[in-house]
Amino acid sequence: MSSDLVPERPKSPEHIKDVLKRYLRQTGLSRKLGKKEILVLWPEVVGPDIAAHTRIAAFRKGILSVAVDSSAHFYELNAFLKEEIREKLNQHASKQFVSKINFHLDLV
Repeated sequence: MSSDLVPERPKSPEHIKDVLKRYLRQTGLSRKLGKKEILVLWPEVVGPDIAAHTRIAAFRKGILSVAVDSSAHFYELNAFLKEEIREKLNQHASKQFVSKINFHLDLV
């Protein structure tokens, strides 16, 4: 039997949380779960009014791109609420996923 298929046995017991974190990081699932977590948290963090006027367009490498359907909401979010929303998302998430938020108008 190939030694590549048999994982090295840990020298001491590991907590299951640490094993899962390592597995998620190694397989890339951590990033995918982070995106899903942010999608779920968005309406809770920004509230129903802002959620009704925004849509998460993309989330890559910690940068959250959000489409906004009105210029008034775009101005308020971009000028006054951007950093507060980023901090709240990271506080509610299981880890610091969002490093930056970019809002853009999507008037379609």
